[in-house]
Amino acid sequence: MLVTPVDRDLFHPVEGARSADALRVLMLHHDYAWKGVREGLEAMAAVKVRHPEVQLVGFGVKAPREALPYDEFYPNLPQERLAWLLQPLPDLSLSFMG
Repeated sequence: MLVTPVDRDLFHPVEGARSADALRVLMLHHDYAWKGVREGLEAMAAVKVRHPEVQLVGFGVKAPREALPYDEFYPNLPQERLAWLLQPLPDLSLSFMG
């Protein structure tokens, strides 16, 4: 069994965190094709046909090289800011491994 502990110094409740009013999907962006960004974007396009109110929030070490359909994107967030991004918790977090 693999245990991935949560660093409670890094991930904790944050004052002034984001609103919970919108449905959000959080996706890590990366340029490597095997990370599955293309598949994640295709999945979100299908979701948005029926539920255009769902927001796709991307984050990653660097911004995409081309315009992609993220509703919000946060490049190179410092680790201390990740707790803010994750609150309230997204309704879904997309992660693909090829």
